[in-house]
Amino acid sequence: MYNKIKNYPIFKNINENDWNEITEVLNINTKKYRKDEVIFYSGEKIHEFGIVMSGAVMIVNHDFYGNRNVMGYVESGQLFAESYAMIRTEPLLVEAVAAKDSEIMFVDMDGLEHADKEERVGSWRQVMLQNLLRMTAMKNLNLSRRNFYTSAKTIRERVVMYLSAEAVRQGSNTFEIPFDRQAMADYLGVERSALSKELGRMKKEGIIGCRKNWFEIKKEL
Repeated sequence: MYNKIKNYPIFKNINENDWNEITEVLNINTKKYRKDEVIFYSGEKIHEFGIVMSGAVMIVNHDFYGNRNVMGYVESGQLFAESYAMIRTEPLLVEAVAAKDSEIMFVDMDGLEHADKEERVGSWRQVMLQNLLRMTAMKNLNLSRRNFYTSAKTIRERVVMYLSAEAVRQGSNTFEIPFDRQAMADYLGVERSALSKELGRMKKEGIIGCRKNWFEIKKEL
């Protein structure tokens, strides 16, 4: 297990001896989920957060009318629901759903916060809390990016801002995004049919190339 998790950001600077202590002190367990299976439900109050060991997780919100908004996409090695796990008393306003067949590791936040009461606990607790803080800050930045994209008035503006940011983030004018068309539409807050039409127009104008979740920026956006 250690060889698999040692490169996860939450376990950065955690050695194998630390990991052995962690498995003893914290209530860590894993569970497998099928694609589209709900991991955490909206309205739940939780005390543990999830780490994606394989597969991926979408964070979604359904409004009063049943419309789905994709708030984020969590890939292998990343974590989710940590803010709610830290607060505990606040019910989830979102759902965590398996975007594909996935295996999730759950970490009990109560155990992590109170691990210092265990005599055998080493410095790993402070290291994990620092890693958790850093990852939570990065997720807040990602959420801010989505708010930036959806603030644009037109579909093209939203697409341009999102694809431009992905090109910069991935360091290439050709890249893949984690979303299919429906999820991309939900992430950008637009209708799927309208998004497909706009992508088709941009492709016809020679601005982009696209196939499924693969994109190429051919002209300056």
